[in-house]
Amino acid sequence: MVRYLLSLSLLLSLSVIGTSQKLTGISTRYSDSFREWILFTENEGREGELTLRWPEPELWGAWEYRLQEQFGRLRHKWPGRLDAWEAQGEGVTVNARTLWRDDPREWRVDGPFLRTNWKSVYGNVSDEWQTGERSPGYFAMYTSYEGDPRDWIIVDEFAPEVTFTEKMMLVLLTLYHSTPKQ
Repeated sequence: MVRYLLSLSLLLSLSVIGTSQKLTGISTRYSDSFREWILFTENEGREGELTLRWPEPELWGAWEYRLQEQFGRLRHKWPGRLDAWEAQGEGVTVNARTLWRDDPREWRVDGPFLRTNWKSVYGNVSDEWQTGERSPGYFAMYTSYEGDPRDWIIVDEFAPEVTFTEKMMLVLLTLYHSTPKQ
């Protein structure tokens, strides 16, 4: 009986640890810069951040995120190539690559629990992005105000096993390809 209770409590604690935060939005920290972002979750008072790792304007390929105990890094997989990204955090690695050469509007994202296409809904406007059909749930991002990339609403309906790092890869791909580099 004791063994059963210990096993059950271990299983329950692992399921709580493994659940990821539900994201609700992201906004620039300053209205004239796209280098620092504030992450919002469904729990009020739980804000995180996504920041450019290096201050030089030509080094937009390295980012860091933090939301309480969750943190990680996102970077171009190879220097000078914009078609592949890698994210590391929570003990997982997530890879993203463009589905079509030189077309940043559609990505293939692969992580331990997430294998999906992430794409801009409209080819000529990057104000709205969403997951493909085979996702473990639904995830989408769209601007709060059309044409203004400083504030984004996030619809996070992923299954609980999808990690925060996997979600942050989708967020970064959207922001990187939808905002000016300033």
